[in-house]
Amino acid sequence: MAASTAFPSFNEAASTLVRLGRRFDARNWVLGTSGNFSVVLSREPLTLAITSSAAHKGDLSADAILRVDEAGISQTGRPSAETRLHLELARLRGAGAILHTHSVWSTVLMMRLGNPPSTGTAHSVIANFDDIEDT
Repeated sequence: MAASTAFPSFNEAASTLVRLGRRFDARNWVLGTSGNFSVVLSREPLTLAITSSAAHKGDLSADAILRVDEAGISQTGRPSAETRLHLELARLRGAGAILHTHSVWSTVLMMRLGNPPSTGTAHSVIANFDDIEDT
Protein backbone atom coordinates (compact mmCIF):
# COMPACT_ATOMS: atom_id res chain seq x y z
CA MET A 1 0.00 0.00 0.00
CA ALA A 2 1.75 3.15 -1.16
CA ALA A 3 1.16 6.25 0.88
CA SER A 4 0.56 9.66 -0.61
CA THR A 5 3.40 12.16 -0.32
CA ALA A 6 1.01 15.14 -0.13
CA PHE A 7 -0.62 15.72 3.24
CA PRO A 8 -3.74 17.74 3.98
CA SER A 9 -3.74 20.75 6.26
CA PHE A 10 -5.23 20.26 9.71
CA ASN A 11 -8.32 22.27 8.70
CA GLU A 12 -8.83 20.20 5.53
CA ALA A 13 -8.46 16.94 7.50
CA ALA A 14 -10.83 18.16 10.24
CA SER A 15 -13.46 19.20 7.71
CA THR A 16 -13.27 15.83 5.98
CA LEU A 17 -13.46 13.87 9.26
CA VAL A 18 -16.52 15.90 10.33
CA ARG A 19 -18.22 15.17 7.01
CA LEU A 20 -17.35 11.45 7.20
CA GLY A 21 -18.52 11.19 10.80
CA ARG A 22 -21.92 12.58 9.89
CA ARG A 23 -22.18 10.36 6.80
CA PHE A 24 -21.15 7.21 8.68
CA ASP A 25 -23.59 8.02 11.50
CA ALA A 26 -26.43 8.56 8.99
CA ARG A 27 -25.70 5.13 7.49
CA ASN A 28 -25.52 3.52 10.97
CA TRP A 29 -21.91 2.52 10.34
CA VAL A 30 -20.98 4.12 13.68
CA LEU A 31 -23.32 4.43 16.63
CA GLY A 32 -23.09 7.48 18.86
CA THR A 33 -19.63 7.87 20.33
CA SER A 34 -18.30 4.51 19.15
CA GLY A 35 -15.45 4.37 16.68
CA ASN A 36 -12.78 6.90 15.84
CA PHE A 37 -11.30 8.42 12.71
CA SER A 38 -7.90 9.89 11.86
CA VAL A 39 -5.89 11.42 9.02
CA VAL A 40 -2.10 11.57 8.74
CA LEU A 41 -0.91 15.18 8.65
CA SER A 42 2.82 14.39 8.44
CA ARG A 43 5.11 11.36 8.64
CA GLU A 44 8.30 13.00 9.97
CA PRO A 45 7.42 13.55 12.69
CA LEU A 46 4.25 11.46 12.60
CA THR A 47 1.26 13.71 13.33
CA LEU A 48 -2.44 12.87 13.09
CA ALA A 49 -5.74 14.69 13.10
CA ILE A 50 -8.01 12.40 15.18
CA THR A 51 -11.46 12.46 16.71
CA SER A 52 -11.54 13.33 20.39
CA SER A 53 -12.60 10.87 23.06
CA ALA A 54 -16.38 10.41 23.40
CA ALA A 55 -17.18 12.48 20.30
CA HIS A 56 -20.57 11.61 18.80
CA LYS A 57 -19.81 11.02 15.11
CA GLY A 58 -23.17 12.34 13.92
CA ASP A 59 -22.63 15.61 15.79
CA LEU A 60 -18.95 16.15 15.03
CA SER A 61 -17.59 19.65 14.72
CA ALA A 62 -14.08 20.84 13.94
CA ASP A 63 -13.56 21.39 17.69
CA ALA A 64 -13.82 17.62 18.21
CA ILE A 65 -10.83 16.96 15.94
CA LEU A 66 -7.45 17.08 17.67
CA ARG A 67 -3.85 17.15 16.48
CA VAL A 68 -1.71 14.44 18.14
CA ASP A 69 2.02 13.90 17.97
CA GLU A 70 3.85 10.61 17.43
CA ALA A 71 3.45 9.80 21.14
CA GLY A 72 -0.33 10.26 20.91
CA ILE A 73 -0.32 13.51 22.90
CA SER A 74 -2.64 16.42 22.13
CA GLN A 75 -2.18 19.91 23.52
CA THR A 76 -5.87 20.79 23.11
CA GLY A 77 -7.99 17.91 24.43
CA ARG A 78 -8.32 14.21 25.11
CA PRO A 79 -7.86 12.14 21.94
CA SER A 80 -9.50 8.82 21.26
CA ALA A 81 -8.54 6.01 23.61
CA GLU A 82 -7.38 4.11 20.51
CA THR A 83 -4.95 6.78 19.32
CA ARG A 84 -2.01 4.37 19.61
CA LEU A 85 -3.79 1.94 17.27
CA HIS A 86 -4.11 4.73 14.69
CA LEU A 87 -0.46 5.68 15.08
CA GLU A 88 0.68 2.08 14.60
CA LEU A 89 -1.50 1.58 11.52
CA ALA A 90 -0.11 4.79 10.04
CA ARG A 91 3.47 3.67 10.82
CA LEU A 92 3.25 0.01 9.86
CA ARG A 93 0.74 0.09 6.99
CA GLY A 94 1.55 3.51 5.57
CA ALA A 95 -2.10 4.52 5.93
CA GLY A 96 -3.11 8.05 5.07
CA ALA A 97 -6.34 7.70 7.06
CA ILE A 98 -7.91 5.21 9.47
CA LEU A 99 -11.66 4.83 9.95
CA HIS A 100 -12.34 2.60 12.97
CA THR A 101 -16.08 2.04 13.11
CA HIS A 102 -17.02 -0.53 15.77
CA SER A 103 -19.74 -1.39 13.28
CA VAL A 104 -22.33 -3.94 14.33
CA TRP A 105 -22.85 -4.80 10.66
CA SER A 106 -19.21 -5.53 9.91
CA THR A 107 -19.02 -7.74 13.01
CA VAL A 108 -22.10 -9.69 11.88
CA LEU A 109 -20.62 -10.05 8.39
CA MET A 110 -17.26 -11.24 9.74
CA MET A 111 -19.01 -13.80 11.96
CA ARG A 112 -21.14 -14.97 9.02
CA LEU A 113 -17.97 -15.46 6.98
CA GLY A 114 -16.44 -17.51 9.80
CA ASN A 115 -13.86 -14.89 10.76
CA PRO A 116 -15.10 -13.29 13.97
CA PRO A 117 -13.10 -10.24 15.03
CA SER A 118 -11.54 -10.50 18.47
CA THR A 119 -12.76 -7.05 19.48
CA GLY A 120 -15.98 -6.65 17.51
CA THR A 121 -14.55 -3.80 15.48
CA ALA A 122 -13.75 -2.99 11.89
CA HIS A 123 -11.00 -0.83 10.45
CA SER A 124 -10.72 0.82 7.12
CA VAL A 125 -7.11 1.66 6.35
CA ILE A 126 -6.90 4.12 3.50
CA ALA A 127 -3.60 4.60 1.68
CA ASN A 128 -4.14 8.10 0.37
CA PHE A 129 -6.06 10.99 1.90
CA ASP A 130 -7.47 11.77 -1.55
CA ASP A 131 -9.24 8.37 -1.52
CA ILE A 132 -11.10 9.01 1.73
CA GLU A 133 -14.16 10.55 0.04
CA ASP A 134 -14.72 7.26 -1.83
CA THR A 135 -15.52 5.57 1.49
